[in-house]
Amino acid sequence: MAFGGDVQVHPGAEKASADELMREIGHGFYVMGGSVQASPGLTGGFLQPALIVEVQRGKPLRRLRSLWLGFTTKGVANKALVALGDTRTLRTTTASAQKGMPWQRLEYPVTAPAALCKDIDVVRTNISA
Repeated sequence: MAFGGDVQVHPGAEKASADELMREIGHGFYVMGGSVQASPGLTGGFLQPALIVEVQRGKPLRRLRSLWLGFTTKGVANKALVALGDTRTLRTTTASAQKGMPWQRLEYPVTAPAALCKDIDVVRTNISA
C-alpha cells in the first residue's frame, strides 16, 4: 500500500453550519464521515458514509444503513454542489484508489467542509434500515 498527498477543500466564506445546511434539504440525506473509494482516474467513485440520516423538510427523519453514494467528480463540481459549510464543519477522512502498474492501493487523507449537494446517486447494498 502506498500513501499519497493530502487533499484539502476550503470551507465556504459565508457562515453555514451543518444544521443550517440541513434545513435547506427538502427530501434527502445528511451524511457524515465515512470512506471514499475513488476510481483509478479520480473521475468518480463511491462514498460509504459512517452516518447517514434521511432528512425531510429540513428535519432528521431516520438513520439509514448500508447506503453508498455514487458520484462523478465533474458532476459534483459542476452541477450537484450547491453550498459549502464554514470552518466549523471541517472533517478529515481517508480516501483510497488503485493506481499504477501493477495496481497498488493508494490511501490519502481528505479534509473538507460540509457540502450541500443535489441529485446524487444512491446504491442500496442491502434492505436493513
